[in-house]
Order: sequence, then structure tokens, then C-alpha cells
Amino acid sequence: MPTRPRHFIPFIPDNDLVGAERAVRTALKPRDVLSWAGVDYVERGDELRALVCIKPAAHALAVSLDGEWSCECGTGGGLLELLAGFAGLELEADWLGVLVLAADVAGVGFRPCTTAVLCDMPCRGIHNANAAGRMTAAATARAPLIWSALQPQNAQGAAYLAGRGIAPLPVGTVRHCSDGTVAIPLRDSNGSVINVIRRRIDGGTPRVDGMWHASSQGTLVGCLSDVSASGGPVYVCEGATDTLAAKVLWPRSTVLGAHYPGNMPGVGAAVGTLLAGTDRALVVVPDKDSVGLRAGEATVRAAIEAGMSPDHVHTHCVKAGDLADDLQAAVRT
Repeated sequence: MPTRPRHFIPFIPDNDLVGAERAVRTALKPRDVLSWAGVDYVERGDELRALVCIKPAAHALAVSLDGEWSCECGTGGGLLELLAGFAGLELEADWLGVLVLAADVAGVGFRPCTTAVLCDMPCRGIHNANAAGRMTAAATARAPLIWSALQPQNAQGAAYLAGRGIAPLPVGTVRHCSDGTVAIPLRDSNGSVINVIRRRIDGGTPRVDGMWHASSQGTLVGCLSDVSASGGPVYVCEGATDTLAAKVLWPRSTVLGAHYPGNMPGVGAAVGTLLAGTDRALVVVPDKDSVGLRAGEATVRAAIEAGMSPDHVHTHCVKAGDLADDLQAAVRT
């Protein structure tokens, strides 16, 4: 999301919707839209080019810096049309909702009273259940396309991972954006990509982020179907870099990462159900901060409540802040 200051538009929908749309269209930039959609792009002259279209297919997309776009599939238009397409919304039917979304993406804000009026209008705001469901469905359909369009190899990204000791990794574990950003797929229980999680390497914030409106409930690196298809211990980790570090440390084991510590107990419960009644172990790898430790404890409880023997549920205690820091420290020594 843009980090520049928000500029508020104090208007009342009854008398200045046209002015609001003009202000949002002026503020909305091509990079804002593609970044919000999670689409990687390269700059070629006065165009941004990508390999992900608003349709569920891999098409060549070109967006000019003045805001017009076209795709090889025949679609095209302005940035509001592009944003609506990525969001799974219809520009005309969901016009006010698209306007609110575009303002948020562009870093333009409405006065609180105006936002309330917009979102309270029947079937108009982006917060109604129907629109929210369509936006999630659109993001889920776009995720595997975004993943496949990323670079399998990137020198900057590889150097970052090697510098942190996160190498070697199995082929296909990560991909990269054009600037080297490390991307990891979030998968559902069967292994389908439902989100793409990115880890910045330039020191900017947020360091880790996923696709807007896509699910955060899957697992990183591995998937639940791997648990039944393999033997030995299963490792459940917190976050992107720790999960990659775990795959380096325990390459022959099933490693499942949770996107956000709050999602760890759900993964632990699912794994616990699969391992209940077996002699296989679950190893929980939380961060060392208070949030991570609480999430780790909750994950252990969830696995036991799902049927695992307490003797088969363990916690791996990190020495530094997290597992990735431990791995990096070991490499440096």
C-alpha cells in the first residue's frame, strides 16, 4: 500500500460524487493498482508490463504511466476499470464501492462521515458480504497466476537468502519479483496456491505481506496433504523466513508455515488430527517474543486437543529472536 500522506476529500455524496471521482482518478497511479493486486511488473519506457490480466489467465498486460491499459485478451480502459477487474467488482454496479477502494489504494481518504454514508448505502459499499466474497474469490483465482509469473531465479533474491543462511532450498520453494523480493506460495490443504506471500529484501516496510483480500488460512512451503504422504516429524513454524529456515535445517521433513502467529493453532489442530494415534511427532517452532510464545503454546494445546499424545508434541526453543536468526548466527560462526 502507498506510504505517502493521506489527503482527505471532504464531500457529501449527494452533491459532489463527480468531484470525488475526479480527485481519486487523479491520485490513483498505475503502480498503486498493480501493487495492490499483487502483480509483479517491469518498466519498459513509459509502460508497466506484467503477465497477469484481470481475467483468470496469463496474458500480457501493458499499463501506460498516464493510466490507460490494454491486454492481449482485448480488455482495456482506465485505472478504475483495472482496479475493479482485479477486485472482482463491476465498475457500474459497484461504482461507489470501487471508488472507496480506489481512494484507499491511492492514499486518498474520505472524511469519516462520508465513508459511513458510502458504506451504508444498500449493495454499494465494498464491505457488504456479496462484494467481499467476490473480492476474495478474485484474489484466490489470481494467486496461482501471480505465482507462476514470478521469476524462478533472481540474483538479488538469491544473495539475500544466502546471506541469511537460507540456502540451499528445494527447487520451486520460492520465486522472486523483478526487484529480488522473495515470494512464497500459501497453499490450501491439497497444495493449490491461494495467496502469494512476499518478503522484502530492501529493508522497507512492511517486511512481509500477502495479497489483499486473499485467504491467510493456508500453509507456507508445505501443505497438509504432505503430512499423510510422508513420514517422520512435522514442523509448524511462524512466518515466511522461519519456515524457509526450517526447510534448510530439516530438508527431509514436512515443514508447514503459518502466515501470522494467530494462524498457528489452526495448523496445529489440522496436523494433530492427521497424526493422532500414530507415533509421529509434531514440533512447534514459535518466535521468542511474547506473541510468538503464546501462539506456540496455543498450537501445542490445539494438537493435543485434536487427539495427539502430549509425548509426541514438542516445542523447539530458539536461541535468538526466531529460527531464521538462529540459522543466520550459525552461518556466521
